[in-house]
Amino acid sequence: MFLLVSFAARDAGAQAPSATDSSRAQIAIARNDGRRVRLATRTNGKLEGRVHLDGKTAQLSTDERSLEIPVADIDSMWVQRGSFAGTIGTLAAIPCALIGALAGAGLASDTEGVRKEQPVGGALVGGAIGGVACGLAGAGLGYLFKRWDLEYIGT
Repeated sequence: MFLLVSFAARDAGAQAPSATDSSRAQIAIARNDGRRVRLATRTNGKLEGRVHLDGKTAQLSTDERSLEIPVADIDSMWVQRGSFAGTIGTLAAIPCALIGALAGAGLASDTEGVRKEQPVGGALVGGAIGGVACGLAGAGLGYLFKRWDLEYIGT
């Protein structure tokens, strides 16, 4: 008897998630008003643009047009949250700084057979030059790749 009641309760709850989903979608859209989003909808497919909430309708401004999408039709929403500039810049800077430090230490300690005792200074200068150069190049490349976070998914 307990199993029958729990299955009936589960089925009753499964029939009405649209109101909850719709309100969750409205909250997600209101929280990200004016941001660049990617929407997956039942009627329009996948769309990308800036979103604004107008009651129970999402106003999506794409590059070509402006659309009104009922909030209940939205299956998922991804929000653009910056880029990978910091991540790729850091990943590029670390190995270049190490290589630059080794090269700088090598150049500072031996110049044409004359032994110098400044490998630490050469390592610091070489590491800084290598790290900054590759870090800036990596950050520039990482800026081209945008970060998207899943903000809402319907059931």
